[in-house]
Amino acid sequence: MLEDSGDEDLRHLKVSTVHKFQGLEQEVIIFDVAEGEPITPWFANGAELSSDGARLINVSMTRPKAQLIIVANVNYLESKLHQNAILRGILERLRNAGSHVMDCQTILGGYSCSAFEEWARLLSPISDAFDPNDSVPYTQHNFYGAFFSDLWRAQNDIIIVSPFLSARRCQQFFDLFQSRIESGIKIKLVTKPLTQVAANNRQTAASLFEQMRKIGVKVEERNGAHQKFAVIDRKILWEGSLNILSRPQQTADEPQEHMRRIGTWEKPAPKTCAEIIKLHRLA
Repeated sequence: MLEDSGDEDLRHLKVSTVHKFQGLEQEVIIFDVAEGEPITPWFANGAELSSDGARLINVSMTRPKAQLIIVANVNYLESKLHQNAILRGILERLRNAGSHVMDCQTILGGYSCSAFEEWARLLSPISDAFDPNDSVPYTQHNFYGAFFSDLWRAQNDIIIVSPFLSARRCQQFFDLFQSRIESGIKIKLVTKPLTQVAANNRQTAASLFEQMRKIGVKVEERNGAHQKFAVIDRKILWEGSLNILSRPQQTADEPQEHMRRIGTWEKPAPKTCAEIIKLHRLA
């Protein structure tokens, strides 16, 4: 993004992961603690100095020569971190030492910016190889690029039926959903109710439901939901065996899931979409 901006004043900035900054130093380090809602903290929960999380935090804290700036969802981390988590102690010490604390809204002036849609498109996993007129099955390896392309072209409404949700997969959709909703597009998600979610995943699912509703997605918890499909603008239908909002990336030797796209923007399939909507009572 910095390179694409064309701003010569920004070219001296270095952006990378904590891992790649090991052994390097800079005058100023901006450390983004990326963990936040709805994901339960992992590396930030490191308590033992020998833990992977503690090592990463140690690298981030020791890279600056003059100034350290931490970007974090402090309230969320303080509510989720273990009492003896090293990062909790660091945040508390910084606050008690009189470090300057600034609300991100005073910097951003709101969640999105004028170029948000442009950057969101660049960051979305859109495949350049996607042929919008191709109706062959897509696997989990190439489905999301084609699906994101269709979501960006939606003008009216999006319906997604995904029985299961995972935090990792939903994270890829939150920004796009919010942008589409702010553009006036209605989004409906049909999924299993919390009572039918495995006990060990129920808390995560509840948090995802809350996040979806917060950005304006209409979440319908439907008993026995098991279908996997999506209808876009009532013109294009995606259906198959892949849980759209939960399927993790798989390796090549694992079983393939498939999705088939019915209809294109040039030759839509409104009757097929209408039949599916009626059959599953989605109107």
